[in-house]
Amino acid sequence: MLKIQISDETADSLFRDILIEDYRRLKSDTAALDARLETLKPYEFEDLCNNRRWLQAMATIMEYYLPPDQMKEVLGEATTGQ
Repeated sequence: MLKIQISDETADSLFRDILIEDYRRLKSDTAALDARLETLKPYEFEDLCNNRRWLQAMATIMEYYLPPDQMKEVLGEATTGQ
C-alpha cells in the first residue's frame, strides 16, 4: 500500500472542496426533484425530504469548515441558482 503524506492545510482544503461540490450537487438534485414535485414517486419524495435535511446539515457543517465569506458565497449561489 502506498502512503502519501499531505499537510494539514492540504487536507483541510481538499475536504472543503469536496464539501462544497457535494453541497452543490445535492442542491441541484433537490431542485430537479422540486421541479417535479407533483409527479414524484414515493421513493423520490422520500429522497427529496432526505436531501432537504442533508442540505441543512451540510450548511451547518460549512459554518465550521469555511470562512464566513466563502460560506455565504456558496449558500448564496445555491439560493440564487448561480
